[in-house]
Amino acid sequence: MIPDTSVVSAALVAMDYDDAFVAYLNGVEIARYNIGVAGIDPGHLELAYEEHEAHLYSGGNVEFFFVNETAMRAAKRPGNNVFSVEVHNVDPASDDLTAIPYFIYGVSTSTPLYPSFPAASNLHTNFTVSSFPSRIRLYNDQGSLEDEVILQDVHVNHSMGRASDGNEEWCLFATPTPDTVNALSTCYKGYGQSPQFSKPAGFYNGAQSITIASETPGTIRFTSDGSLPTTTSTVYFSPLTVSTNASLKAIVVPTDNSLLPGHAAVASYFIDEQVSIPVLSVTTDPSNLWDYNSGIYVFGPNADSVNYPFFGANFWAGWEKECHVEYFDRSHQQGFSIDAGLKIHGNYSKSWPQKSFRILAKDDYNNKWINYQLFPEKPYRKKFRNFNIRNAGIDYNTVHFRDAFMHRASTGLHFEHMAYEPCVLFLNGEYWGVYGLRERQDDDYIEGNYSNVKKEDIDLLRFEGDVLAGSNEGFLDMLAQLQTLDLTQQPNFDYVSENLIDVENVADYFIAETFYCNTDWIYQNASNNVKIWRPNNPAGPWRYVLWDTDLGLGLMQAEVTLNYNYLADVLDPATTSVHSTIIKNLLSNNNYAVYFINRYADLLNTSFHPNTMRKIASHLEADLQPEMARHFQKWNEGVINIFGIQLARSTNAAEWQANIDTMLMWTDLRPQIVRDHIQGMIGSPNQSDLTLATYPLEAGTILLNTITPDSLPWSGRYFNGIPVRLTATPNPGYVFHHWQADFPLSSDS
Repeated sequence: MIPDTSVVSAALVAMDYDDAFVAYLNGVEIARYNIGVAGIDPGHLELAYEEHEAHLYSGGNVEFFFVNETAMRAAKRPGNNVFSVEVHNVDPASDDLTAIPYFIYGVSTSTPLYPSFPAASNLHTNFTVSSFPSRIRLYNDQGSLEDEVILQDVHVNHSMGRASDGNEEWCLFATPTPDTVNALSTCYKGYGQSPQFSKPAGFYNGAQSITIASETPGTIRFTSDGSLPTTTSTVYFSPLTVSTNASLKAIVVPTDNSLLPGHAAVASYFIDEQVSIPVLSVTTDPSNLWDYNSGIYVFGPNADSVNYPFFGANFWAGWEKECHVEYFDRSHQQGFSIDAGLKIHGNYSKSWPQKSFRILAKDDYNNKWINYQLFPEKPYRKKFRNFNIRNAGIDYNTVHFRDAFMHRASTGLHFEHMAYEPCVLFLNGEYWGVYGLRERQDDDYIEGNYSNVKKEDIDLLRFEGDVLAGSNEGFLDMLAQLQTLDLTQQPNFDYVSENLIDVENVADYFIAETFYCNTDWIYQNASNNVKIWRPNNPAGPWRYVLWDTDLGLGLMQAEVTLNYNYLADVLDPATTSVHSTIIKNLLSNNNYAVYFINRYADLLNTSFHPNTMRKIASHLEADLQPEMARHFQKWNEGVINIFGIQLARSTNAAEWQANIDTMLMWTDLRPQIVRDHIQGMIGSPNQSDLTLATYPLEAGTILLNTITPDSLPWSGRYFNGIPVRLTATPNPGYVFHHWQADFPLSSDS
């Protein structure tokens, strides 16, 4: 019941659901997640994009979806309103389908008719303090200064306040006292200093003697199991002998009772380790990982522990735990050492024995950023809010770098790709195998890869228009214009390419996905693993991001995918995914179609040429080769279950090498197969090898369509009947004279 719609100022939908939902108010869509395109009713048989587990039954929380002002204005009515929800499963055979919905609205007045909701019980400011030292000043309603304080570093779950009401003395409180007087909590004057280890964290030959010292008088207490030391942890009396890998944490409990223990000192020591790639050491209280009820790595009390992918398990809950992270580069120099958040990462790959993690820098852990250049391939990105430690996803223990390979092969193309750096993970000092460090593709990723873009000013979507950041209104408008405008007319196409969508980005993205044959991408009436973004202040063209190509390069059914004409399926009139609609409408323009065909040929001759692909794979393989024998000693299941299919995995280095060889045989053969697909689709009579050369050899360079060969003479294969563009640029001291060719030229300049 809404007696007066004029005072309704905000609304949100709170949902606990499995697997997708669309919510309506009086028949107007106000929220959705994990299915279809906003504004387009999903059919009753339409499936969710991916698995989404409900949270309430396992102690989790509902998810909130804010209703935008336009939708709320169109939907609300005076009097009775009908709130309805439809829920969809990810698979027709799935045995669980749940929805617990709530609709909440807020008003701009507080009257007996509209009391405050929820009832105000705590006073909160409309700002946060995210850096120290910070000065806070309190003014009265006349603008006169009443009080001020300079805030120093306050530990998580501690507070700062007056010793008592009206007292001038400021205190730190280990037990905050909201809604009551501070005198009920002990007043501390500050923190003691952190202790110091005699040797820095790192790699050592042979056992090491480690002493712990403190400038603050007090008792040193330490742990070696990953947990944070407390006032009851083991007391340090004498040097510690570290003869095996160990992660030490130590605090000083000050003799001065007015001081609290400072931050824990943390150092990981690796004894006689011969690791050739970067090392990540993650330490956390063992209960954060292994506790039956609260550990993020285990099945827990609510898991379906029989049926893959074990829904209800703790590792599906999305819980975050505190940890400490240390990074060591290839030369074993420590890059950073910070407190951070730790989560299990991934989708179905959460069910593998070796699980992926996500590391999150937050104010909660006194580190808003990870200030380090994690990825040599992206030297411009020097700070991160988060990153993933990935187990290779569905490629786990097969090639184990398949997705990274495709992203690395896409370097220099007109779309964003995800950086990769191999690493070995030690978890609470225990070897945990080979992983890949990866960027997390969220709004921070866009900001980090574009110096002139702020994350507050972007729209970032996934699948068919699901909102990850910003809004999808511009995306829906772009779709509508693409389908309304006659793009065969060049002025209309130019308008679209300049204002609505980056057509070079679209070409490269669709070329890469169809060449890689990433079969978990575009389906007949849906899509998966698609992200697209744009700047929105001011509005700019939409751009695709390459995301999750695990199923590419023949991971499953290699022979079938090798010969699969994915491009034809994407362009099939029966394919109704919005992304198919985008490329089909753009290709209705003849000039763009010629560009797309030639760009595909250019990339088959360069970035996707077998020699290029083998060179990239060779570097990635060489990085991992010294580490894989040990990795397979740790993780060697041999078979994993995915989508109900039993898949063989490498169990030793020889099988791993054989899987790499199979993948590279696929990349050797795929270019000509794709050429034949394109030739048949465009009706070209044949293909011809084009050889470029200058005379003398050092006289200049030649731009062919979109590529400039590094050296001449150079040969590539193109489609007869599709004109190519050649541009000669003389080197200093030379002038261009003429072309000489055994085929017709439209110009000799």
